Amino acid sequence: MVLDDERDVGATICMMARNAGYETDYTDRIDVFMERLETVPPTHVAIDLQLGDGDGIDVIHRLAGLGCRAGLIIVSRLGGRILESAARAAVENGLRLTGTLAKPFSYAELKSLLIAAESQAPE
Repeated sequence: MVLDDERDVGATICMMARNAGYETDYTDRIDVFMERLETVPPTHVAIDLQLGDGDGIDVIHRLAGLGCRAGLIIVSRLGGRILESAARAAVENGLRLTGTLAKPFSYAELKSLLIAAESQAPE
């Protein structure tokens, strides 16, 4: 499941994930993302840190509050320390961080994180 306010980026992540054999779902709205998350728990979530209707860090905290067990991929154009800080927050809040992607990213980078999430999956 992908949450990104840039529709082209969300569509690209979904296309890449489908090409790697995964089912995908995309939204650019936090409320819709949270509703879908509770309806059909995903195996993976990709969340952008800068969202049009909120903050990706807030979404990370909400995921932790729900006890989300999906592999988390954090995506951002900000890169560097911002991505590292968000990753640390995710781990400190008990989420299953798969990794981070600085935009722009490659198919190989995304695919390696999707595969890593599967190997980390709780049994």
